[in-house]
Amino acid sequence: MNNKKKRPFSVYRYILGYSFLFFGIVAGLIPILQGWIFIVLGLVLLKDERWARKARVWLQRRYPATGPIFQKVYIKLDAWLGKWWGV
Repeated sequence: MNNKKKRPFSVYRYILGYSFLFFGIVAGLIPILQGWIFIVLGLVLLKDERWARKARVWLQRRYPATGPIFQKVYIKLDAWLGKWWGV
């Protein structure tokens, strides 16, 4: 029973994550929007994906100040999404 609750949460996480990544790339091409915000949200949502972890590690090496920011966003986003899907 507990497994059923986790499954939709992960499916919604993937859908939102890939949507944010796609929107971030498109927004990066439009001068008015800030695409990096959506890309970071997408990477946070896709934290279980191997390639997303590699991208975050690369970002944290390149920009060391992003480490604590990613951790804060993980905690807040997991708490917020957990309220919606009961995880």
